[in-house]
Amino acid sequence: MRERFGGHLIDGVAGENIQVEGDATGLTSELTVGAVRLGGLTAAEPCEPFARWALRGRDGDIADTLHFLRHGRRGRYGTPIVAATVRLGDAVYLAED
Repeated sequence: MRERFGGHLIDGVAGENIQVEGDATGLTSELTVGAVRLGGLTAAEPCEPFARWALRGRDGDIADTLHFLRHGRRGRYGTPIVAATVRLGDAVYLAED
């Protein structure tokens, strides 16, 4: 997202709790970070205000921007299956679907 929209999209700007670097389309329905298991992962659908903010007044098609941000690129929501503490640098494991 930063490559497309610019440096104002810094880590944490969208209120993320956990950040995982990688291909947004590669996430499955379950994720384990350290000792925390998250299930029921669903894509966070983008909204028009965020798309406009990402464009930051530059010329750009809102529909194209929303399409780009879909399918989990903007993030995922999940529910803890097993609660525990997540620490910086914890390993991340993806469940096989």
